[in-house]
Amino acid sequence: ENNMKKIFITAAMLMLVLLGVCACTASPTESTNPTETPSPTQTLKDDLTVADFTIVYPRKTIFTSAEPEKHSRTLWNAIKEATSSFVSVSDDEINEEYGFVENTYEILIGSTNREESADAATRHLKYYDYVIKYIDTKLVINAGSDEALGNAVDYFIENYVNTNTASTVDGWKEIMKLDYEYIYNSNIGTLTIDGVDISEFTICSSIPTVHTDKFIAELLEKAGEKLTCPATITNHAHEIIIGDCGKPEYDKAVEGLSGNEYVIDVIDGDLVIASASEAGLTHAMYAFYSEFLSRECETLNITSDIKYEYKRTYPIKSITLCGHDIKDYVIVANPDSKSLANRLSNEIEEMSGIVLDVVTDSPDNYDAAIVLCGVNDSTSKRILSTLADGKATAKSEGAKLYIGTNSISYGDSPAVNAFVTEILGYDMDRGVPMNEIVDVAEVDITVDLEKYRDKFAITYFFGITPDFLVNEDGTVNTWRIDEAVEAGINVIEIGGWPDTVKQVLEYCDKRGDVRCRVSDWTLAHITGTLREGGDFYDGWVDDVKAVVERYKGYSSLYAYNICDEPPYNESVMQKLGTLCALLEELDPARMQYINQYPYIHNWFNRDKSQYEVFFDYTGVEMLSYDTYVFSESNGIKKTNKEAYYFNLEYARDAALKQNAEYMNIALLADHHPVGATGYRYINEAEISWQAFVSLAYGVNAFSYYTYFTYDSSEDYSSGWVYNPEGGAISVSGEKTEHYYDIQNVDRRLQIMGDVLVDRQSLAVFHINQQTMNLNVDDIIKETIIGEKFEGYNTIEEIVAPDAVIGFFEDDFMLITNKDFDNPIDVEVKTSSKLLILDNDTGEWSELEPKSFSIEKGGAALIKIIKQ
Repeated sequence: ENNMKKIFITAAMLMLVLLGVCACTASPTESTNPTETPSPTQTLKDDLTVADFTIVYPRKTIFTSAEPEKHSRTLWNAIKEATSSFVSVSDDEINEEYGFVENTYEILIGSTNREESADAATRHLKYYDYVIKYIDTKLVINAGSDEALGNAVDYFIENYVNTNTASTVDGWKEIMKLDYEYIYNSNIGTLTIDGVDISEFTICSSIPTVHTDKFIAELLEKAGEKLTCPATITNHAHEIIIGDCGKPEYDKAVEGLSGNEYVIDVIDGDLVIASASEAGLTHAMYAFYSEFLSRECETLNITSDIKYEYKRTYPIKSITLCGHDIKDYVIVANPDSKSLANRLSNEIEEMSGIVLDVVTDSPDNYDAAIVLCGVNDSTSKRILSTLADGKATAKSEGAKLYIGTNSISYGDSPAVNAFVTEILGYDMDRGVPMNEIVDVAEVDITVDLEKYRDKFAITYFFGITPDFLVNEDGTVNTWRIDEAVEAGINVIEIGGWPDTVKQVLEYCDKRGDVRCRVSDWTLAHITGTLREGGDFYDGWVDDVKAVVERYKGYSSLYAYNICDEPPYNESVMQKLGTLCALLEELDPARMQYINQYPYIHNWFNRDKSQYEVFFDYTGVEMLSYDTYVFSESNGIKKTNKEAYYFNLEYARDAALKQNAEYMNIALLADHHPVGATGYRYINEAEISWQAFVSLAYGVNAFSYYTYFTYDSSEDYSSGWVYNPEGGAISVSGEKTEHYYDIQNVDRRLQIMGDVLVDRQSLAVFHINQQTMNLNVDDIIKETIIGEKFEGYNTIEEIVAPDAVIGFFEDDFMLITNKDFDNPIDVEVKTSSKLLILDNDTGEWSELEPKSFSIEKGGAALIKIIKQ
């Protein structure tokens, strides 16, 4: 019965409501009175409080944000909590047919359809801007973005609702006087592109989002406007085009650019940021931040009249040889020995921007040619026939330049270095020319080749510590450098205070036989931030320029140390590549050094090897990694030789594809994790084996871990324990047994390495192939390491228990004993004449009979003379 009563009452009430609605919205009929009765004038209240108001937000559509409604609910809750008033909340839809009409007293949140929402702002509201203003009977809260609208509502709640100002008549009278604007204090008041406000633009780009996000954030901070970069590239009325995303404006902008050159221009009303390389594009974006967004101005209109362009300037503006522009020349090389010709081409490009083709046919086919005498044509033979031993020459005959030596060991390399230095006037160590204009009518020089020959680099990781290198007065103990050189080290690692670094560089300049890989605090700070997932900071380009200016004047500067074993993360690698590209632009004569992990099977790009992708991202000239294979567990010594061969093979393959150098770091200091066994103490033969196996695989440099010994009592080793005398120099600064070990190994390594340093590795073989179990995608696969020797060049067979055999340009062969416990006997079967290098004197002698012994862990370097 009660339920029936409720139903009846509800139905009756619904009928009354419907009658009322019908009465209000009845269809109009023609009036019998031609004069329409005016509506009565509304009487406004004079005792208003917030309880009299309705909160209104924009009606949600698929094109509008839901945030204004959310902020409206926040205000509603705040009013309820502060005043116990339940004010109305609705969207701004007006439909008079059904009785939804505009209220007299409203709090307008966001860009509603009420005129007051648009009238409240006296200027265009940028992203962080907002306004709170009372107009007629409306309190308007509007902003340039959802985020700013939330800030505006929070401001009103904190200052007027929570203080009970909005709930009293007097307080509301104060609110009725509100005319408050929050204007974000940006560098640039109004930013336009060809007169169009920046807020009208959309970013079009396919570059990684980390870079576009940075661009958006910079625009927001410096100009106060937040743009969007849709994932799908479409056409928009006004665009900011960053990189190649299929837009014709980009194609027009990038025309004529090469390498890391870039341009920032306005084309057909669109802003275009373009470069010929990925790293150059990042540089361009940072140039935009510094050259445009960092300006302090009320208005900035970017047009094509103020475009910013970076074109690489080369130290030599023009080269004329024997009446011909350098562009007219080709470099003629022996088809079996092109690496030196490629290096000469790279040197000429570095100094002038001109790339010369390397050819291998007859010099007679060209009007102007630089001929490396190793091509062995009749003119080269004639010129070299009168050249004394130990000399290098560069000589012109008409528009043909002949460059070479009679040296078996060093080939034409010293002559190339002399030509570049003496004729072109280019300091290859510092990248500095004698003159911007080179005009040489005739070439005829003969020099001592010892002065110009290249040396194989022998270096280390963790070198002379500041405690032993620097005195209390800041001066440097130069005898510590002498000590390293006496051990056979010719590239030292140096860091610390810039003044200390410069003192060391100055001393090494004077010595002339040792170079430096420099660790600078500024670069360490930048790379430390990048490897942790951070980004470049404003002004980083200027900081890097300051680092280069600090050191580039020293001849002994070999490379800039970037970082050790960065994480395998695409974003990190891309940013490191950006840094390396800038250093390469600023100081092309020096390398950027990044040491990597050894092989990691779960590298993020499986189409290419780990090291290939590393080259692609960073653009470095040398690959470096470390592999330690001498271990000990429960008193049992182990040697994972196969892992050593595998990593050498893996790195060699990537370096050859990139036409780059590579180096491996070998174990010297025994060390192990806290509470575990690990890398063991090794002897001289085991050190020698690491060095000469590496050389057989064609490394361009060799490194030890470590030269100085880590002090495990200090927080240097991150949980690793080191034998205090495990390195070449002990924790207390004394020479260890290993110092004398590497001294003996380095003497032989230097002699053989100097012969091979300018000659490319052509092939590597094993007498007996090894296998190893490799974990690929959590599946253990047996992998064969090395190619079995079955003849190469004119070598038919090598009879030996086991060996690694490396073949090089100019018919050189290095045979390394894989046994570091016993010497081996070797016999080479060939119809060719063989010369063998004396590892102590550097002299060549005929190998007859063609059999010899190789000491344990040692090697023999053979020159093949074809009959």
